[in-house]
Amino acid sequence: MRRTIVLGALLLTALAGSALTAAPAGGTEPQVVIFEDEGFFALPDLNCKGFKLLYTLFDERVTEVTFFDEEGNVTRVLDTFAVTGQFTNSKTGETFRDHAAGRVDLDVSTGVLSITQLGFIYHRKGEGLLFLDAGRRVFDADGNLVFSAGPSDFEGGFDGICAALG
Repeated sequence: MRRTIVLGALLLTALAGSALTAAPAGGTEPQVVIFEDEGFFALPDLNCKGFKLLYTLFDERVTEVTFFDEEGNVTRVLDTFAVTGQFTNSKTGETFRDHAAGRVDLDVSTGVLSITQLGFIYHRKGEGLLFLDAGRRVFDADGNLVFSAGPSDFEGGFDGICAALG
């Protein structure tokens, strides 16, 4: 869940700031901005016990749609994303494909942040699924988790990824 919170906060901080100050003429047409390979979702290399998981980001695309009311005030910011990368175990050379996709939705009037994603999906040939974080998380304006649905192996943080991919 930590990645969900962190990614949502990072994405909205990095992207929504420009939209909150730039309303289109008439204030009614949504503004669409596409970001490619900006590194928003690049994961850090992980120092695990006895080995490292080295991360390579291959492709990243974020589409941000900002919605306005009739007066030109921002009412909603919706970001959809797709990311591909790979972890490599420094000790074994084994690679684990990283693919994440989802959406981050901010209701500006209430401050409610909703994140729906399928991410941290790691498999090992012959063993199947090793690690998964998926579902929907909703946070109130103060950042408190108010709703959670779906599996989250990420509850243990990056240590859980080290354990799963070691």
